[in-house]
Amino acid sequence: VKTCFEKVYGKDSEQVQDVEEMFKKLDLDGSGTIDYTEFCAAGIGERASTEESVLWAAFKAFDVHDDDGKITIAEIQQVLQSADVNKVWSKQVCEAVAQEVVSYGDTDGDGSIDFNEWLGLMRNIASQQVEATTPNAKEERLLVHLGQNASRGIE
Repeated sequence: VKTCFEKVYGKDSEQVQDVEEMFKKLDLDGSGTIDYTEFCAAGIGERASTEESVLWAAFKAFDVHDDDGKITIAEIQQVLQSADVNKVWSKQVCEAVAQEVVSYGDTDGDGSIDFNEWLGLMRNIASQQVEATTPNAKEERLLVHLGQNASRGIE
């Protein structure tokens, strides 16, 4: 790759330096090559970065009063009410939801959720959803057994 970039952009070009820097970051064991594990790790890192960007955008959607990097109960209530949730939920339900979200996500006890707390909250909820949709070992064995029986025509 470096040789191709040198031919296209020149040996001392910024593009060649960028490629060298990228390879240094990806070559975690310093072997001079990027193996499969290092390639996968780079992909996971990119996914995490993208996920964090999406979660930042969601966080900013709730940080509406003073853009101070914290989400308060009042801000959650305001977003819920402006999103027409109040057509389905009463004001009391919106207040209760806002209080519950902050009490669950506020790990430092300051009465609000900062971005790191938001990340933890969202990742915790996401992992619970993955666990809820992933069959446990007993369920997997049953599914395999049912699949084997079905393929043999046994019920």
